[in-house]
Amino acid sequence: MIKCPRCGFEQPVDTFCASCGVNMQTYKSKLSGPKPMIIGLVAAGIALVVFVAFKISRSTESLEKSASLSGKIFDDFNKELDSSPPPVTAAVAQGPPVEARVSRPAVQAKSVQTKPNPATIAAEISQPTAVPTATPAEHMTNQLTMAFALASKETTEKLSLPVGRVGANIIPKIKYEAAIKEAGFQNLSSETQALNPSQPVKFSQGTQEPRTRENIGFNIDVTLVRLLDTSADYKIQIKRSLPDVSPLGEIRITSQDFLENVTLSMGNVYGISGMLPRKTVLQNEAPLYQTNILRAMLETAFQSSDEEFIIFIVP
Repeated sequence: MIKCPRCGFEQPVDTFCASCGVNMQTYKSKLSGPKPMIIGLVAAGIALVVFVAFKISRSTESLEKSASLSGKIFDDFNKELDSSPPPVTAAVAQGPPVEARVSRPAVQAKSVQTKPNPATIAAEISQPTAVPTATPAEHMTNQLTMAFALASKETTEKLSLPVGRVGANIIPKIKYEAAIKEAGFQNLSSETQALNPSQPVKFSQGTQEPRTRENIGFNIDVTLVRLLDTSADYKIQIKRSLPDVSPLGEIRITSQDFLENVTLSMGNVYGISGMLPRKTVLQNEAPLYQTNILRAMLETAFQSSDEEFIIFIVP
């Protein structure tokens, strides 16, 4: 008897099953032989496992090399930090020690601010500059000095004043004080008065014509228009009166007026040059000049334009 491998029917030995008709010999060979689909799946699975294992191995090796390289770069980086000057900012100076920073990953090392930000340094180390305030002694005063001088051409030009014509200039007081010490500077007269706001103060320098008693020289009115802590506004009126001698010896006084409005800051002086004309002085008029500031007209250096007559207004 034989049992069909497909349907299980028992029958006498034969090639074909009497029940299902299958070739029992062939069908039995197929059941006992290898299964191609299963073999293919198994082979594919093995190949996949081998590929994954290979990739894992390569990845591990790459990570090890990367970690080794990152460690070397960070070591070199910290050596550079160690050899650099101490940081300026307190935040950097109080940072973690080098050993702790070496153990950090390379990505964190890139995010570390290795060099102080210049803007941060400037903000931290710069201190506000105190603006000096003027003390009472440094404030403008209501006193004014009127000075008349004869200065050499070189000294006049140092003060940026013209020679031979009328001109004015605001002069730093330090430059004025240096000029009056020079050999080419001759002080003819000076006078100091206190000024009251809006009330003119008179400065008079010269003489009088003996016969008519008319004033000869300079009459200067100065009005303090406004007084601030570090500056003052002045109105300056100058009247110049000089004798005009005719060929017959008659003396006539001619006058000319000048008006100046000026603002002087603390530490400055106002200078006016060219207020005396150059002319031939006759014998009978020379005595009018000898005892006052007009004696500058008797100086040969003045007449030859090697010297200049200057009026200084000094707060």
